[in-house]
Amino acid sequence: MVSGDFTLFEPGEQPLTVTLVADSSGNVPDLNDFVEIVGENSQHAEVSVVENAGAGVATITRLPRDYDEDTSYDAGETIGEASVIPRSPVDWANPSDGEDLSPGDDVVSDAGGGVRAFDEAGGDTADMIVGPVWTTISKGNYTTGKVAVLRQN
Repeated sequence: MVSGDFTLFEPGEQPLTVTLVADSSGNVPDLNDFVEIVGENSQHAEVSVVENAGAGVATITRLPRDYDEDTSYDAGETIGEASVIPRSPVDWANPSDGEDLSPGDDVVSDAGGGVRAFDEAGGDTADMIVGPVWTTISKGNYTTGKVAVLRQN
């Protein structure tokens, strides 16, 4: 197997490239700030300033090359490519049949060995959460159809 078939990121490895976007107030994180997953584009997970308590999943290690701290940004505006170090490993997982998962969705493991969306109304509890989806973008043959999940437990 090729490195990365099962794990996209393991602590101590090179930082991951992400797309940095401004939060709902136009704020942009600085180096060493925690960020949360807010989406993805065709190449990377998108991250922004933590707006939801407990949602911080990674630390900014490199800001975009063209970033200007004196510029005012609009809500949701793309700033550019940055680097982050996730708090924990990011592993590839099979979504359960019929699951349409998005970046930032909390998932739980299912009886079939895959992952499905956390469903509090369906009886899921917080201690069952594996973590949020990092990205749905495949990174090679063995990851096609899988989602990358930031492991929290």
